[in-house]
Amino acid sequence: MTAEPLPDWFMPPSGGWTADDMDDLPPGVPRMELIDGALIVTSPRPGSMPG
Repeated sequence: MTAEPLPDWFMPPSGGWTADDMDDLPPGVPRMELIDGALIVTSPRPGSMPG
């Protein structure tokens, strides 16, 4: 079993992520939070998933 490579947008800019960088993420990326320059992938909010 092999893991898929991370998408290019996931690589942090030099100096860490900023709020402006998050505005430039492509549509459809997982829900994320910015904490001390690091992107944290979070769970979807309850009720936000179709079905």
